[in-house]
Amino acid sequence: MKNKKNYFLGLLIFILAFFMFGVRVYAIPDPDQPEVFLYGFGDDYDGGGFLTPHTPRTCHVALNNIPISERKNVKLTIDNKDIAQIQSITYSDDNHAAITAIIKGKKLGTAHIIASLTYKGVTYTSKITTTVRESNYQIILSNDNFKGSQTATIKINETLKMTAFLVAGSLHIGDITSKGVVWSSSNEKVLSVNNSGLVTAVGEGTASIIAKYKTEEGVTISNSYKIEVKGNKKSNNSNNKNNTPSKTPVEKSKVNTLSDVKISNVENFEFVSNEANYNIEVESNVKEVEIKSTLTDAKSKYVDGYGNRKIELKEGNNKIEIKVQAENGDIGIYTFNIIKKSSQTKTTTNTSKQKSNNFILPIAVFGIGVISITAAIIYKKKQSL
Repeated sequence: MKNKKNYFLGLLIFILAFFMFGVRVYAIPDPDQPEVFLYGFGDDYDGGGFLTPHTPRTCHVALNNIPISERKNVKLTIDNKDIAQIQSITYSDDNHAAITAIIKGKKLGTAHIIASLTYKGVTYTSKITTTVRESNYQIILSNDNFKGSQTATIKINETLKMTAFLVAGSLHIGDITSKGVVWSSSNEKVLSVNNSGLVTAVGEGTASIIAKYKTEEGVTISNSYKIEVKGNKKSNNSNNKNNTPSKTPVEKSKVNTLSDVKISNVENFEFVSNEANYNIEVESNVKEVEIKSTLTDAKSKYVDGYGNRKIELKEGNNKIEIKVQAENGDIGIYTFNIIKKSSQTKTTTNTSKQKSNNFILPIAVFGIGVISITAAIIYKKKQSL
């Protein structure tokens, strides 16, 4: 009888000690994630926008196979405090975002945000490189005749319609050609431009068309597009003894565009003939994509190494360029930024499972304890009878 009483007493002491001293069970860690991982934005991060003096950005610190209680021992620093500063820090019980920090840009330049933790004699470090830019927005200039190219060549009296697109970070906002853009020419003796971006070649030479736009931040951003103007050559028959009419040279095609593009393993992708830049997001389990495109002009060709091909994807941004060379040598460039989602989703799932596991064992032990104590009381009453 005494042995049974000692057994129940020992079990009761174990249960009380379990809850008093916070015995905790950990789930199996995610082997694909570092112990300390800083993420959220930066020069190598393909999501969100830029860090500017007007637009703060948020970053997070994830802990893997390290107790959440260590989160306040993580040191978060910036190596160049003249460029950026930590505006605020908050903590949570979620290993995937144990620390959340808001970073503010101070002036233009590059800085590094560093998270470090020394745990059990080992120091873990993770870093973000970020460039503080003047604005979160930028202007992309293009035109239908020389799509994807950074320069164009036209003849005197010819016209060229310019288009201005507003981009915030990697997000395409839309066409702003006639919505607040101020158009100008660097040399009006060569090029003239009206308020809707229509360019007219006035004289021989090279000049740039400049587009300026004031953003909602109150910052004026700009971009330029270089255009070369060539004169109309006249045939000279004065030295032609037979007075035979000269042959008009056949002008080579300058079409350097694609008529269609298909990308494997990508859902809801739609190719637009006058769009040269695309940002496409795919799931983390997509290992590769294949780009199949069709040339608009049969006389054009792909630049070696930049035609249709398969690409093995890495996590984050995968920049893929298709380059088309027109018969006259002009090259058009199509850029496809294939953004492969991070395995963070997997980490979040593991974290949720870990939280669930943290409660299962204590509840089970508590239930056993209650049953054991009840059994002890019933046994004692029977003995007293």
